[in-house]
Amino acid sequence: MDVIKTESEFDPLAAQSSEDADTKWLSPSDDEGNLLKPCVPLTTVESVDPECPSSCKVEVEQNTFPVKCEFEEETYDVITVKEEDTAEVNIEVCDILTERKMNQVKYLKSKALTNEDRVLAKKLGPPRPELCINQVFKDRTRTYNRNFNKTVYEKWNWMCGCPLDNAVFCFPCILFGGENMWTKTGVKDLKHLLDKSKKHGMTRRHLDNEMSFAVLGKTDIRKQLNDGYRASVRKHNELVDKNRYILSRIIDAVKFCGEFELALRGHDETEGSDNPGILRGLINYTAALDNALKDHLENSSVFKGTSSTIQNELLDAILSICQEHILSEISEVDFLSIQADQTTDNSCKTLLSLVFRYQIEGKITEKFWGYFEVSDRSAAEIATIILNQLREIGVEKSPEKLICQTYDGASVMSGQNGGVQHLIKEKYCNANYVHCYAHQGNHILQSATSSCTKSRIFFQDLQGIGTFFSRSPKRMDYLIEFVQEKLGSVPPTRWHFQHRTVNTVFDNKENLIKFFQHIRDTERSDTKASTEATGFVRTLTDPQFVYWLNFFHKIMPHVAVFFDSIRKKDIDSVKVSAYVKSLANAIEHVRKLYENEEESLSEPLRKRQCVEYGSSRNNRLAVSEVCDMITNHINDRFKFSDHLCTSRLFFVDKFSQYCNTFPESDFYTTLKLYPKLNGAKLRMELEVLYSREDLRSASGAAPLLQFFYDNNMWKTFSECMLVLKIIVTIPMITMETERTFSTLNRIKTFIRNSKWNERLNALAMLSIEKKMIHSIPDFNKRVIEKFASAKSRRIELIYKK
Repeated sequence: MDVIKTESEFDPLAAQSSEDADTKWLSPSDDEGNLLKPCVPLTTVESVDPECPSSCKVEVEQNTFPVKCEFEEETYDVITVKEEDTAEVNIEVCDILTERKMNQVKYLKSKALTNEDRVLAKKLGPPRPELCINQVFKDRTRTYNRNFNKTVYEKWNWMCGCPLDNAVFCFPCILFGGENMWTKTGVKDLKHLLDKSKKHGMTRRHLDNEMSFAVLGKTDIRKQLNDGYRASVRKHNELVDKNRYILSRIIDAVKFCGEFELALRGHDETEGSDNPGILRGLINYTAALDNALKDHLENSSVFKGTSSTIQNELLDAILSICQEHILSEISEVDFLSIQADQTTDNSCKTLLSLVFRYQIEGKITEKFWGYFEVSDRSAAEIATIILNQLREIGVEKSPEKLICQTYDGASVMSGQNGGVQHLIKEKYCNANYVHCYAHQGNHILQSATSSCTKSRIFFQDLQGIGTFFSRSPKRMDYLIEFVQEKLGSVPPTRWHFQHRTVNTVFDNKENLIKFFQHIRDTERSDTKASTEATGFVRTLTDPQFVYWLNFFHKIMPHVAVFFDSIRKKDIDSVKVSAYVKSLANAIEHVRKLYENEEESLSEPLRKRQCVEYGSSRNNRLAVSEVCDMITNHINDRFKFSDHLCTSRLFFVDKFSQYCNTFPESDFYTTLKLYPKLNGAKLRMELEVLYSREDLRSASGAAPLLQFFYDNNMWKTFSECMLVLKIIVTIPMITMETERTFSTLNRIKTFIRNSKWNERLNALAMLSIEKKMIHSIPDFNKRVIEKFASAKSRRIELIYKK
């Protein structure tokens, strides 16, 4: 019976000198395997017999540490106990020890081995520890020492060692039986070890054991030597090669349709149909160029691979491989963020799009995960969907990995008490909420322009002009003839598109007036169009409209640059701060231009001029009001909260200022939010960064992080690297989820709104993540293996050995 004991202070010497030779010690250690002295007291000791399935319960009172088990002078990882006030952990010691013992010499010598024991021992490999053999030899003239060297294992691949006996053995002979010297007692004579090894390697019994060991766990040797069996295996594998080639061509056709969002099926997929669908048409076209595929389609009566069932199963396998690849990337990263947004598809179902954001070696990655149907749009249901997906990707095991969640500003998502962000943060305390900056920009301009009556009327008139043309192809043709540009209707909240309408009207105002006059004078059958055209002529010649058109023509280019900048995938909080500051400065510059225009009027005015001046002065006051509203909204809505204060540590334009005055407030806020950071080391690294003038040209956190990776400084500036990873992982916008909506609408159109979520996700994955799919090595091969293992197939796809 092996007994596992625990002590407050583990003493290896005491363990070695214990009267109970079978006693083993369970002790805490640090990440590098060093024993902790004194260690945290452990309680509840139970006897454990490695021969019998049972477990050892260990109650932990404080702290976090890996628990290791000392067995046969080796240390095995058992479990890592997490920090809790009191936690009881069931440690499955027995199974671990039993499996790890299966290739140990002492264990193999003491047990009658079954074939399963031998297979497991072969899988684990021969044990080759360092042996403490030190022998003194004398000849006639001198005395010399011989010490054991592990290189002897490389010379004889069958040799193994036992640290308890301090001797070498023959691993195959231990498993199958042989000379006692090589299976029971072991060889300790270093002087004659070479001769004994050569002699043993040439014995008949050893050679027979070597052959048995080589074929152990494989097909019976008689079958391998049978010519008929080998021929059947070869023929089977050739058939598998052919079948896999055919299936790979079909997978290529499915990928092509998915990448370009084409319908897979037609109305009638029977032989000779005029509309078999794009997938069947593409496969038939490929068959015309590929004789192997053509022969398969013409002669195969069991599996052609073109049925709707096979298509769906291939899509399932493709989605599974893509998600496995994303999961493998997520498991390697330190931090993760989620982005979610809702939309209504063409069948009036509400779907939630989920995107994960993380960085790999300094490169920002955003990966689409899937669409999920939402029934009642409540915060509880949306939060449940997100939590289930986080559990599926394994984030629940390391909740500190999730550092951010980004949604729009709807109350169901952003509510402080019952919103989705609040429910997610209850489970993941580091998942700080970030309001999508693109949505905030829309709200800023909408609020600023609607607060002023004159500016609101201007945009209503502007919207009317666009709507006039969007309702009639004939009018659009006239517009292109007169103006050479299109002018369509724009949603009132899409402010980053409004600048196109403003610029078009400003640059072509005279031509538009001529166009509306032409409609007014020539359109006799459509009195409504003639009336509207008359109104637009008055609008375009109205001084108030012209005044605001000139004003927004100066404002809108800066707004367009801002929106184009924050919509980039590699945007981070450092860059956002710079863009916000640049926009605020541009708005302030425009406001000063109009103020200076009023101050330049110094001459006395006549009565008529006074009236015009009064109207102009009112306009300038309104302009100042709009500019102030935009500036105030920018400062308010883009004000960084605590979890974004971290980014201020890496504002490159303030490095010179930080060099003289260290940003204490932001520094301590960062340490409070992320307590695992080493504060002293982080401060020293930041001081070095601030003092380097050659780093002040970096354009954001992402380029700075990439600089550290490119120059292999990720260990030297380890704490700065962690902070930079956090910054670039935090998404500023939900633009990636909105990009998936356009794909959703196209897919749902061509699959006629009748396909379930799994196939929808697979088609969306093929379209949205096409670059990732092309980068996955042996993608088709992995899809085929997943497809073949899903269930029993009527086509041979699995190789024989």
